[in-house]
Amino acid sequence: MAATYTTFKALNCCRRRMVDYDVDGSLNVVDLGQPQAGTDKCVPIATHRRWVAGLFRSVGTGTVDAFNIFASTNAAGTGSATTVVAHAIGSAPDAVGDTIWLECDADQVREVLAGATHVGVRVDLLTATDECVVCFEQHEPVFVGADPTADNIA
Repeated sequence: MAATYTTFKALNCCRRRMVDYDVDGSLNVVDLGQPQAGTDKCVPIATHRRWVAGLFRSVGTGTVDAFNIFASTNAAGTGSATTVVAHAIGSAPDAVGDTIWLECDADQVREVLAGATHVGVRVDLLTATDECVVCFEQHEPVFVGADPTADNIA
C-alpha cells in the first residue's frame, strides 16, 4: 500500500530538469526552459543561489568536447554569455552511461559577470550524431516552496 500523505520537502527546496540534448553542431546552449517558455533557454539567478549540471551520455561513441555552466544577461543565453565553470574533460566521457558533473554558486556568477540575470548550460559533443541527457538543478531557493519541481509532460 502506498503512503497516505504526500510530502514535497525535497522538491520544494530544489528545482530539477532533465533535458534530452540532441543538437548537431558546435558548442550550443541547452534549452532548460519549459516548452511554454518560448526562447527562455536559461534560468533566472534571482530565485536560487546554487546550480548543478550533470551530463549523461545516451547515444554515440564520440567524446564531449566542452561542458560548462555559463552566466548571461538574458534568458536566451545570448547576452554577454560568460563561462562560470567548465569541466576539464580529463578522461573522455565517450561511452553510453558516462556521467560528468559541474556546480557553481551565485558568488562565482557575479565574479565573472556582475550584471548576470540568468545561468545556463552549454555542451559540445565531438560527433554531431551523438546525444546526451542533461540534468540541471537549482539549489538554495530564496523562498522555499515558492516554485517546486513539477512534472513536464509535452
